Amino acid sequence: MDEQPAAPTVTPPVEATPFTEPAAPATPTAPTASALPGAPDTWPGAFGAYKYSKQAVKINVGTVVVIWLADFVIGLLLEWKLKMLGQAITFLIGGLALVALNLTFISGVRGQRLSMGQALSNALPLWLKMIGLIILLYLSFIISALLLMVPLFFVWPRLVLAPYFLVDKKLGVMEAYKASWAATKGNVGKVYGIVGATILMALLMITIIGIPFSIYFLVMYGAAYAVLYEYINKKAGSPVPVTAAAPDPTATAAVPGMPAAIAPADSIEQAQPVDTVLAAAAKLAQPTTTTIEPTEGPVQPESELPSETAEGTAPPAEPLSQQPPESPGLPSDPPSQPLSPIQ
Repeated sequence: MDEQPAAPTVTPPVEATPFTEPAAPATPTAPTASALPGAPDTWPGAFGAYKYSKQAVKINVGTVVVIWLADFVIGLLLEWKLKMLGQAITFLIGGLALVALNLTFISGVRGQRLSMGQALSNALPLWLKMIGLIILLYLSFIISALLLMVPLFFVWPRLVLAPYFLVDKKLGVMEAYKASWAATKGNVGKVYGIVGATILMALLMITIIGIPFSIYFLVMYGAAYAVLYEYINKKAGSPVPVTAAAPDPTATAAVPGMPAAIAPADSIEQAQPVDTVLAAAAKLAQPTTTTIEPTEGPVQPESELPSETAEGTAPPAEPLSQQPPESPGLPSDPPSQPLSPIQ
């Protein structure tokens, strides 16, 4: 019985997977003012500065609350127990607390965390300077108050940022005093705006229900002067933004060994395409041949050709003979003789 041939195996066609374009990368979004702490580019007003101050305080809220409570409780106990001596000690401790608070507020505005230990260790070297600055500020305010209170409204706003310059720039007492006076020029209205907003928040304490809200708002608004300090510094010393030039797709990098006549680095104004540069380089790399055009008369050998003189000019060529050259291998015609008369 004959065997039946096996049926050929048919491979089913493979379905082509449709091409899908890769997803474009997500474009990063610029951080908003509410997402990151820092000084505003434009002054938002006294109440608009609240959100910046709140962000700064929240970063180091534990350090801020501990310093405030410690200063208040220790000062209250010392004044109760030691009377006048307690007030003097409270004044010295208050100077240390002021340095630590200002450092904490500035760190919060810049988005930096600062623990209680770090704040106190950084405040100790500036403690005595702050005491001297506080005394100088008190003397300035007292003298202004003695002059019928009028100059006080012009002097106090100009000196309110002196403690921040002292702790941040590590300036001396007089340097911080002068720096605040110069920096607040034209910004007195902003200082009074912060004072007005602070007074309105404190007025909530009139009612019992408003006391916790008032304390919360005052604590979160404690870094308002630090925000103003950073804003003035940013406005005064902000660097000019540098925009990088877009790369030229036709530009080509320098090719090692490229002749200076093709693309000199100091004279070329626009980059040449790659094909043009390579074609020019290949053309210059080809050997050059000298073509001598035929001249009348016999060709002189190279050894007899006139050479250039030292001055760069060739001597005049000798005049060529008017007689045509004799052709080699052909007999020359005999000289003609005069015909004799026929006899």
